[in-house]
Amino acid sequence: MTKTRCLLLIAPLLCSAALAAPDYGPLMARTQAPLQSGSLSPRFQDASHAGARDREFHASATVASVWADDPEYQLDYYQNDVSLGYSRPLWQGWRIEASFLHRFVGNNRLDSLTKAFHDTFGLSQNGRDEVGKHQSTISVPDAGIDFRHFNGKTLDNVYQLYLEQSLYQGQRSALSWGLSLHLNEVSSGPFEKSSFEQGVQLNYQRRYGDKHRLYGLAAVVHKSDTDLAGIALRDWTWNAGIGYQYQSSHNHAWLAEYQVHKGEAVDLGQLSELVHEFMLGYRYHMAKGAIEFVVIENLVNHDNSTDIAFTLGYRRRF
Repeated sequence: MTKTRCLLLIAPLLCSAALAAPDYGPLMARTQAPLQSGSLSPRFQDASHAGARDREFHASATVASVWADDPEYQLDYYQNDVSLGYSRPLWQGWRIEASFLHRFVGNNRLDSLTKAFHDTFGLSQNGRDEVGKHQSTISVPDAGIDFRHFNGKTLDNVYQLYLEQSLYQGQRSALSWGLSLHLNEVSSGPFEKSSFEQGVQLNYQRRYGDKHRLYGLAAVVHKSDTDLAGIALRDWTWNAGIGYQYQSSHNHAWLAEYQVHKGEAVDLGQLSELVHEFMLGYRYHMAKGAIEFVVIENLVNHDNSTDIAFTLGYRRRF
């Protein structure tokens, strides 16, 4: 067989391999609402990946601007986090993921960008333009909380274990359920805490051709510690969401995700109300791995979540 004939025979195989980029599923991004971000708030999972045999490593960094001005509290600070995670199959139809997240307060200078964004789209500044830039303040008078000038302090150290089982794998749709164990341990400083939470979630994925994916999520969470520095928290919460992915080409994917979270606090203004968050993401597929960029914006109740947040992540499947 000549070299030319060999190339003609294997060319289709090479092309199909090049086009078969891994589908990384939903965004690897977390809620940034002040109370939800330190608690167990299940994120979207790819139900079709529950029984897959590949392994995945992921790393991400997030910068967020928190502003909430309510008669019962005031929150004005920047939060930043870095996270690492690894998932792998256990046995047929089962997958496990371990992750760690460190969140701290630091001046990421998002105030100017946030104000410019609100001005550009005609959105209210909600009082942000009436205070100084780059502050770090948490004030809840009824709980005796008045933290100021705490840049550099640790907010959360989160260790999380997630176990998932595939329930159904069809040609176009998939269904799975997962169990999460969540430990948040901060040993010193103004945000010292030790809390343990458990969550159960149901994941759904629907595929429409090669370019379109639809994701669904429904979850309930139970927390063992319902007191946070004098703030009463609910022992049971829930969250639900819907997501969409459009694979515009071999290398480019666009994602939109919308989640609703039950308010964590008990009778504390908008911190007791539903949290609505919208995530818009772009994913670039490389020869090895993928890079994600995500913008997170709060909706509806503007005094119980971040003004805006940005996440940059890297994912690699083996």
